[in-house]
Amino acid sequence: MKFIKKNINYLYYSFSILFGKGLEYLWFFIISYYATKQQYGDFELYKKIIEFASVIVSLGFPGLIITLSKNLKEKNDFFLAGIFSSIILSVFLALLFWLIGFNYLFLIIPILFFALFHYSNSIYQSYNLVVKGSRYASMYKNIVSILFSISVLGFFFFIEDKEMSIVYSSYPLLILGFIYLIKDFDFGQVSSVFKRVKETLEEQYYNGTVIFITTIVNTSFLATDVFIISYFAGSEDTRLADYSFPLMIASAMFIIPRTLTSVDVEDYKKSHSKFKKSAKKILWLSLLAGLGLILLYLILINTAFTEYSNTLVIFFIILLAKFIQCVTGPYGVFLGTKGIFAYQLKVLLGSLAFNVLFSILVFERFDLVGIAVVSLIGILIRFIFYYIKYRNGRDLY
Repeated sequence: MKFIKKNINYLYYSFSILFGKGLEYLWFFIISYYATKQQYGDFELYKKIIEFASVIVSLGFPGLIITLSKNLKEKNDFFLAGIFSSIILSVFLALLFWLIGFNYLFLIIPILFFALFHYSNSIYQSYNLVVKGSRYASMYKNIVSILFSISVLGFFFFIEDKEMSIVYSSYPLLILGFIYLIKDFDFGQVSSVFKRVKETLEEQYYNGTVIFITTIVNTSFLATDVFIISYFAGSEDTRLADYSFPLMIASAMFIIPRTLTSVDVEDYKKSHSKFKKSAKKILWLSLLAGLGLILLYLILINTAFTEYSNTLVIFFIILLAKFIQCVTGPYGVFLGTKGIFAYQLKVLLGSLAFNVLFSILVFERFDLVGIAVVSLIGILIRFIFYYIKYRNGRDLY
């Protein structure tokens, strides 16, 4: 009871993470069941493009708001500058895509929505977390995740092109977001805000750049496999669905480190023994979750999702990769609390380069299994380097 009272705000926010992910898996199962494999594959491709591009459009401001802003005025400045910059960049990209005839112009609206208002890693979510508190941020996260899920499923069942539901669902929510934005956005201060933000970024240029690039690289890890499969397999191929389905199920394991580190991160800063306890807890819970996911997957592919029965080997490889990723999570957060950003960025870049290069080389011969194995090795490389830095950094703690 004492622990709950002490950490009530963190627990609220952790619950909102679980709630949002739970809703996401609800519409994942519905969409993958009712859509054709090609429709589901395209749906996942659009989703990955939107998530990846929104990180670029947000220009790293979600991370900057949390890490570099020191007081309320700076937090407000970063928030206003981030909102305005993302809108301007989106308009510029829309014009550029239109001029060059780029096929994905229709994704601009959802990209902007994800960058500004989405319940995960958006500018508004970061601003709510550091200015209005974790309880308010939890409420925002829950409400937006409910509205987004309703919108996705509503469009899915009422339009013919099922894969476009992830796109159209953002249109009404972006309008609602701009209405909600009016209460926090002061247009009269935009010019002075940019001047102050420019001064802050000039002082923190190195750290700000590292944080921004790290965010992009981390997101790339989640999307690289899908992009490579989509490029080489072609739009008529169902292999994208055959990879995305086991990937989505296995990724459920990552809810564990994401939730627990959000609760325990302050303890990481104070006590090395508490970090070790948290890391051990994540290890065992991830192992138990993995066993549960294996059972769930066997049930799914032998009952409602028999068309994915050919993906069992791929699932096992991806699940092992996700387990290693779960174990790696607390070490990355721990190193981050010690300000070791540049080292992590180098490791991430090296792992990503390995993943992209070898995935391209092995895909033609080893197909989806080759992609999954390369991803597994890339994640293992990241864990090894993080753990080496942790073991050799006794002076850190």
